[in-house]
Amino acid sequence: MTITIDVDRAALSDVVRDRVLAAYGPTITASSADSRSQFRNRATAWAAALERLDAAAKPPPPPRRATRPSRSAVRKRLVAKHQTSLRKQERRRPSTDE
Repeated sequence: MTITIDVDRAALSDVVRDRVLAAYGPTITASSADSRSQFRNRATAWAAALERLDAAAKPPPPPRRATRPSRSAVRKRLVAKHQTSLRKQERRRPSTDE
């Protein structure tokens, strides 16, 4: 069973129609052959088509706002790096150039 939704004929607002057209084009198609029952295949195909329509109609997420780590977070990170460096230096063999 194949379901086709014509985006231009669907009762969508202009903003949503533009989003759907940009994502999927003028038609949304979904098909299902999971079951032997035509009724169940039709229901599954409609569910898939409407899921695609909903996903395409969602507004885009807000843009990411750039943030900086706090001064104390930077200091803690650098102290931890220095501690790791010292720990690894202590594992080395002592130098014999004395």
